[in-house]
Amino acid sequence: MQDYNYIWANCFEITLELSCCKYPPASQLRQEWENNRESLITLIEKVHIGIKGFVTDSVTGAELENATISVAGINHNITTGRFGDFHRLLVPGTYNLTVVSPGYMPLTINDIIVKEGPATEVDFALRPTAVVSLIPDTTETIATASSVALLNVPRGTSSSHEPIQPKDFHHHHFPDMEIFLRRFANEYPNITRLYSLGKSVESRELYVMEISDNPGVHEPGNWYGEPEFKYIGNMHGNEVVGRELLLNLIEYLCKNFGTDPEVTDLVRSTRIHLMPSMNPDGYEKSQEGDSGSGIGRNNSNNFDLNRNFPDQFVQITDPTQPETIAVMSWMKSYPFVLSANLHGGCE
Repeated sequence: MQDYNYIWANCFEITLELSCCKYPPASQLRQEWENNRESLITLIEKVHIGIKGFVTDSVTGAELENATISVAGINHNITTGRFGDFHRLLVPGTYNLTVVSPGYMPLTINDIIVKEGPATEVDFALRPTAVVSLIPDTTETIATASSVALLNVPRGTSSSHEPIQPKDFHHHHFPDMEIFLRRFANEYPNITRLYSLGKSVESRELYVMEISDNPGVHEPGNWYGEPEFKYIGNMHGNEVVGRELLLNLIEYLCKNFGTDPEVTDLVRSTRIHLMPSMNPDGYEKSQEGDSGSGIGRNNSNNFDLNRNFPDQFVQITDPTQPETIAVMSWMKSYPFVLSANLHGGCE
């Protein structure tokens, strides 16, 4: 799945191994939250680094979808979204960017400086090849690069209280997880949206919780546009720490929005999608405290979902599973920029 994100989508995904035990006792879940909380938040914040902007038609101002953005020296391109918006993750440095779109003249901007912190803004206005002769010679395509502060609340703002932490740490079987997700969707409707990608082999919903200050809406824009981030947990049914951490994270973000500066910044400036369980069927077959048997690792058709995505080198002969199909469709439906797949436990 990590490779599929990178090769066939615009999303940079990493795989995170969270714990030594695949299915630790419930008594250890609080410590897993403490071990991973800050890292989970920090990774979401990294969706804002690099370069972002719009690609438009220099004559009409229309947004150009599916324009290709190349970075010199990096053999991986991304494309613009349906609003002509893009977000290219890059570490601090100096870069040369080129944008190409059918029917337009390519445009390169050199020496774009990326610094630590919010993304540098770079807008591209491409000249249509069919009307180049109508544009006076004195007309120049203008592209700007400037650092912009994305966040509504300055980072480092002092808070008069400590963030509210989750209190109830236990393993959530599917009915419990469903009740949990519906409860938070009902209690925090202004920042949450609960939706399903489809159903597992055994017809369990593949739930996703969106957390954003404007749930259900992709917000492009140079100032307060929200890049899209996702976490996926429990791809292997017996690797359960990621599942519980994402439920903890939902509670943490909801209960601290509007009072904790870091959480408020994050929710206002990012569209966050959290999928606690990609393999709910496998989870129901696994057992607490079992760290090595492998029971429940695969889905109900006994396929490893992480080996079920199209591969760029080897032909995948196994039938594509409903969970895999649902996630691939999800990736194509949202312009995800950064994501992580949460695993756990030694083999």
